[in-house]
Amino acid sequence: MASTIDFDFRNKLLKMHGALSLTYCYQCGTCSGGCPVAKETNGKYNPRRIIEKSLLGMKDKLIKDPVLWQCTLCDTCDESCPQKVELTEIFYVLKNLAVKEGFVPDAYKAQSTAVFDNGVAVPYMAPMIRARKELGLEQNLEENIVIPVQELQTLMEATGMKEIVDKFKAEKSAAAPAPKPSE
Repeated sequence: MASTIDFDFRNKLLKMHGALSLTYCYQCGTCSGGCPVAKETNGKYNPRRIIEKSLLGMKDKLIKDPVLWQCTLCDTCDESCPQKVELTEIFYVLKNLAVKEGFVPDAYKAQSTAVFDNGVAVPYMAPMIRARKELGLEQNLEENIVIPVQELQTLMEATGMKEIVDKFKAEKSAAAPAPKPSE
């Protein structure tokens, strides 16, 4: 199946904050050569290809591809790019577009929900507390949350993230099997 090139999408992308440097790219591949994720995935994740698809306006191939989410935003590509293309900024923009279109890996949905509900990505559970006790480490982990949960929720609400998390929660509830009636 042939890919559809969407120049309207590309032009929209170029107008978004952080994405203008996209036009500087001449596809040298330096970004992919230094990318630790590209090395770890044997090239399955490839920043140069993402930029190429962006230049061509291949919206569906970009935002529907879970590979987009493999970028760790380490900035190695930005630091090595001879043209100073702001790749990680472009990847932020693409991920935000993917979220708006509803293409988010389940792990990111779960992590966003956990951060909103608990203030941390990995909630403090009994096995973690037990292991910390056995190792002689502090048990009261709530003190280690730098931003109180209520403040974090206020920030997430102000940025529109609460609405996204609520959508993730609704999707999860809708996908959950209905409880069986007791006999």
